[in-house]
Amino acid sequence: MHRKLQRNFDIIQFLLKDISTEQLTWREPESDRSLGEIITHLIHLERLHHHCLHQLSDKLPALEPASSAFWDDPLSLVDYHSSFETYTRCRCQTLNLLETLANPLGYPPFEPASLVEMVAKIDAHDQPHIRQIEAIIQAMPLNPLLARAISEIDEYHRRYQPYLSQAQRVLDIGVGTGLALRHVMRHNPYLSFTGVDIRDLRLPDIKVPLQLYDGETLPFANRRFDVSLLFYVLHHCQNPGRVLEEAVRVTRQKLILIEEFDRPGADQISLDLTERYGHKAIGLPADLPYQLFNQLDFEAMLDSHRLTCLDRQILPSRTSRPVQKFLYVAEIAT
Repeated sequence: MHRKLQRNFDIIQFLLKDISTEQLTWREPESDRSLGEIITHLIHLERLHHHCLHQLSDKLPALEPASSAFWDDPLSLVDYHSSFETYTRCRCQTLNLLETLANPLGYPPFEPASLVEMVAKIDAHDQPHIRQIEAIIQAMPLNPLLARAISEIDEYHRRYQPYLSQAQRVLDIGVGTGLALRHVMRHNPYLSFTGVDIRDLRLPDIKVPLQLYDGETLPFANRRFDVSLLFYVLHHCQNPGRVLEEAVRVTRQKLILIEEFDRPGADQISLDLTERYGHKAIGLPADLPYQLFNQLDFEAMLDSHRLTCLDRQILPSRTSRPVQKFLYVAEIAT
């Protein structure tokens, strides 16, 4: 019953994570609210929701209300992290209470009509706030979601940079926005770079090489490149096995891959929603195909292409999406 509210919560967390104090108080000249004011309003709404749900919980005598100290935390726009954490706790309390009310084990059957109505009311409060948050973030001089992506690109680059030491020619398969390729090129000016993708999705200020291709057959000779990069690519491919096969064909030394896998129990709709919000935030279209791999199946696919894993690392992620990111460095069989 409360899955819809969990998805809304996933999106709000994804949008608001890593917002700075300056961004919290920033507002467009014609805007009525800042992000900080929206968060404060969300906290008050969650407290109201919790109060209404607790009135329903009278049918379940074992339920005890949260302590007044918890709900009386002072709100402060100066301390963004405290405000955001307060909202997070409030929403988690609401979701836990909804789950308890919907599954009153050991008590007489509970009429769910009022719960359905309450969930619909909370969802109706969530939706305009999500749209407001998204609009404010997209209007900011520096999009915080884009800044988050750039920070991760830098962190991940430090982890795979040693594997570029013996390379001369590097191929980036799936250039996308061009942010990752630009970063690698800036830190390795002595290397020769080529980029390919099925369409031009480079951001306006990103100047990196790009050749368009059909997504099936790479327009290069066998073993043309020393290293090929596939960053967040295979889970966007209609035929990932074919793309990997072609990457192996044109590469002489190593493949460096970054992929993400859903966490156990992750809600598939939340995964899809946050993926689309993530794409939109960094300028990618929402119509990209998307299918997360099971980690075991992904590694089996690497094995089936005679790739030897030299390194596998869990990557730190600043996003609240319900996924786990991995770096793979695979050696091409000779």
